[in-house]
Amino acid sequence: MNEKPCVDEQARGRVREDLGTSLAVEAAAGAGKTTELVTRLLNLVRSGKARLSRIVAVTFTERAAAELRMRVREEIEQALDGDLDDAARERFRQALEDLGHAPIGTIHSFCAALLHERPVEAGVDPQFQVLDELAASLLRERVWSEWLDDELARGNPALIRAIAHGISLEDQGSANSIYQLAQRMLGCRDLIEGRPKAPPAPDPDAFLAYARPKLAALVTMLDDNCDLAYDRAATFRNQMEDARRTAVLCEGLDALQREAAIFQLNLRRSFPGKDHWRRKESHTQAKAIFEELKARHDRFRSEVGAAVATGVAEALTGYLDAFRKAKDEEGALDFDDLLLLTRNMLRDNRAARDHFKATYDFILVDEFQDTDPLQVEIAFFLAERPDRHAASWDQAELAPGKLFIVGDPKQSIYRFRRADIEIYEKAKQRLKAQGDEVTLSQSFRPVPGIAEAVNAIFEPIIEPPDDGGRYQPSYVPLHPYREAASERPAVLLLYPPPGHEEALSKLDTARQLEARCVAALISRIVKTEHWEVWDKREKHLRPARYGDIAILAERFTHSDAYLEALEEAGVPLRVVGGRHFYVSHEVHSLVSVLKALDNPHDRAALVAALRGPFFGVSDDELLLTKHHQGTLSYLAPPTGTGQSAIGDAMALLSEFHARRNAEPLSLLLQRLYERTKALELFLLRPRGEQRVANLLKVVDQARALEATQRVSFRGFVRWLDRLRTTAARETESPSAEAGDNVVQFLSIHGAKGLEFPIVFVADMTKRQEPQARFVVFRDRAPADGQFAFYLGEKDDGFATPNWPAGDHEARRERAEDARLFYVAATRARDYLILLPGWGGGDAGLARFLGEDARPENPAWDTQRPCGLVYDTSALAISNRAAQPFRIKLPDPATLPRAAQERLAARAQWHQATGQTLADANRGPTVVVPSRLGHGLEPMPMDGEEAAGSDLGRQIGSIVHHCLSRAGLEDAARLHAMLNAEARRMGVPPAGVEEARRLLQAALDSPLLRRAEAASACYHEVPFSLKVGGVVLAGVMDMLFVEPDGAVVVDWKTDAVSDEAEVARRADAYRPQMVAYALGAQMTLCKPVKEVVLSFLSSGREWRIQVTDALLREAASRVASDQ
Repeated sequence: MNEKPCVDEQARGRVREDLGTSLAVEAAAGAGKTTELVTRLLNLVRSGKARLSRIVAVTFTERAAAELRMRVREEIEQALDGDLDDAARERFRQALEDLGHAPIGTIHSFCAALLHERPVEAGVDPQFQVLDELAASLLRERVWSEWLDDELARGNPALIRAIAHGISLEDQGSANSIYQLAQRMLGCRDLIEGRPKAPPAPDPDAFLAYARPKLAALVTMLDDNCDLAYDRAATFRNQMEDARRTAVLCEGLDALQREAAIFQLNLRRSFPGKDHWRRKESHTQAKAIFEELKARHDRFRSEVGAAVATGVAEALTGYLDAFRKAKDEEGALDFDDLLLLTRNMLRDNRAARDHFKATYDFILVDEFQDTDPLQVEIAFFLAERPDRHAASWDQAELAPGKLFIVGDPKQSIYRFRRADIEIYEKAKQRLKAQGDEVTLSQSFRPVPGIAEAVNAIFEPIIEPPDDGGRYQPSYVPLHPYREAASERPAVLLLYPPPGHEEALSKLDTARQLEARCVAALISRIVKTEHWEVWDKREKHLRPARYGDIAILAERFTHSDAYLEALEEAGVPLRVVGGRHFYVSHEVHSLVSVLKALDNPHDRAALVAALRGPFFGVSDDELLLTKHHQGTLSYLAPPTGTGQSAIGDAMALLSEFHARRNAEPLSLLLQRLYERTKALELFLLRPRGEQRVANLLKVVDQARALEATQRVSFRGFVRWLDRLRTTAARETESPSAEAGDNVVQFLSIHGAKGLEFPIVFVADMTKRQEPQARFVVFRDRAPADGQFAFYLGEKDDGFATPNWPAGDHEARRERAEDARLFYVAATRARDYLILLPGWGGGDAGLARFLGEDARPENPAWDTQRPCGLVYDTSALAISNRAAQPFRIKLPDPATLPRAAQERLAARAQWHQATGQTLADANRGPTVVVPSRLGHGLEPMPMDGEEAAGSDLGRQIGSIVHHCLSRAGLEDAARLHAMLNAEARRMGVPPAGVEEARRLLQAALDSPLLRRAEAASACYHEVPFSLKVGGVVLAGVMDMLFVEPDGAVVVDWKTDAVSDEAEVARRADAYRPQMVAYALGAQMTLCKPVKEVVLSFLSSGREWRIQVTDALLREAASRVASDQ
């Protein structure tokens, strides 16, 4: 039977046959644009215009690139099996040989090949390695941590200023932190020279001199002439009085504190109306004073905000430099480097550009709407005429027929990855001026009902904006090729059933109800109603299976609700991509354990680890332990007798804490799983195989990182923890083969390029519009600022001077949201099911449904403009509360003898395997002096109870941090460092005062004067040396050299009150101090005469005279501590 012709057959003919014209092809969703690209590529080979090895064909993702290469191979093989003349057959045979090294893949792999071919011209290491996203993210994390520590220690003025204004440095849950800004700047490093320039900062004293009398006058006028019985007037008066007091109190603050206090003045309330004033002229006069004051304050805030923001941007260029240097040291490039360096080479090096223009005859780019501006430049430079060398891509004269781009601007949804629809439109117009544009509107994917609904929804909302911008294209209607799959309506609207108003009033419960409704409908579709879908492979209708269904959402925030609802309904579900891997229960629990292992003083992580599935400690046990021990710490000596879950857990945590830096991460994780039986436990839970696969994936990640770069335990934990709260996209580890019969839950971004017989578009409502925080202006000169950003809350933040006014960004975000919904709706082949009206607000995708977004009492089974209203009241929606999950394992002694023998053999095998792995992976045993002997708990500060010991540790950390710079900074600078470090750690005022007292005590001590007079004095002296079969490693607080020997000093912040307590604690610290002496003597190769313990809280010192016998005792003790 002959297939019916396409409505755009003429356009498709041009794509396939007009090989001498450069074309920009705009293809609707499901139009087969990749098929047409492959056909054009094969026709280039068939015609003899080029060998396959000289045709560049690039696309956006690894998945799409693999599919493209596979389709090219299949089409070549199919052509060779058909009727060909001898010349064409030889060309295709040669193409099959060339396919292995043909430039068909992602743009990043293509750029890497160009850089490897011309490393000198590109200025790169010829042996450079490409960092995958895993390795690059960990390197970014490590560099950030090191750079931030260095800058805070140095007292970077811009960062200190930002901290003073309350801007978060690296709040993992905030999109407004300086860390997040650093990552955005890293992603647009090609525009870094166009960073916004700092304006002059306003003078706080000048503003205060102006504001104090104005505020005082306002308060007096309000007291004398305004009716303060009116709540609004009284509130306004109190606000002005608070502002007046703040302005007066600023007298005692330093300049930075004054600036921050003025910035936070609250002058935003509406002025009381004239009806509440006794004298109208007083109202007029007071209002004029207030409005002038408010205008001056708004200007002050704007100028301070701009100065703070641009100062942070300038400081962060140091982070970008540090990241570049770290990559240079490792001989590595990340994905952005590949594009940037290739663009720079082609733009700036004429010989390299000529070489590659001559190497490649044709450039074909798929998914062009997803390319970022650097990729556009690369494509245009390579497609330029041989005798031309344009300075910029938009001036390039293209060789006829050399450039072919295909895309759908209505599917441009990767703005967060630098995809720029305005650059796409500009490139399309530039190509059209030298070639032509064709449109493919025939869609082979949806049935007519879906195509009609999509056209009805999107034709009114996807249209060029009225402000003249290019950020939204014209709509190209879908022309369906298929016939209807069945008599069922193709588009359904699922509104909440009646009787659930309370659940819908809260977003979380609304999503849970939505998920249960979807689970109930999926059960109906597959188990009872047997909806029919078209089988593309078998070419016939068949009953739908779970694997035919996809649930798409804008974000993964509520994926857990769907997991629980579908598990409860017996529907298999796999979450694909997103942050779900990192926020899944098992990985979240693992991160809590790892954080507790890394930092024994992180009480929140410790409690989460103990209460979690790895240890299963009850709240009762936690309370009793806290009551008996006074604190929860696995470093504290155990109390009580007998075995308990918490005792075993504390012992294991203590053991693994001591070993965390002594063996490979992957081995440590495996041991943790084995000792806690975590894999067995999670395997017995719902989706157990998936949960175990996820835990094992963390081991694989650790192993991959160990093989590629330096990674510390703390660095890995921080990296893993940050990924739980950032926008990382990571697929769950596959626990079964692709094509399994499971429902898939995907983000809309992750579903792009895919299609499914049945699509649910879920989570269509949210409470507020997203707010752009980082904006790029590629059409501006560097001097005008090529990017802008906003830190802080919407009405209380810090914006660069070039931050766009009005709704510049809101318009672009709304336009992309419409395209995002279009992508979701066009993934469906047979049925599209929309879920508007499920609580939340009106800012989600549902707002594009017009009157169907939230209708009043929609009648069941009625046709509305966007689809048929499905009767959700007939669904069997479960409302069963989740029950605790417990598994009671039998006592091994009660098992049959054969089972006991198998368990014993397995235990022996595990023990032998563990010993083998340990022998193979064991590094040197490391002994730390601070862990030798003393067993002391941190001493409370000033008689505080043990619960305050964390404050004591913080104070000790701050004081030691400052004293490490004692030889390099004066006292004022050290106190400033102390203040900054205390702010960073969130130390309360009482703790800050105590830290200042201890620091000053050290600075005033005769011991420090003696050290400064010595021939050599060193602070924070690290050492590492081999003693017997172990490594002794530590850091001495201070070491100075006098003519008759060296002196080791250890600062102690313990609160000691008398000589007896000093003697007791000095005796406990003795093994640690003697180990320091041993380390100093073996490092300096000079005798050490004494070790001094300086108790700063009381000004007392304790000296230990060092003898050879004492050193031999120390060496013996260290060597035996294994």
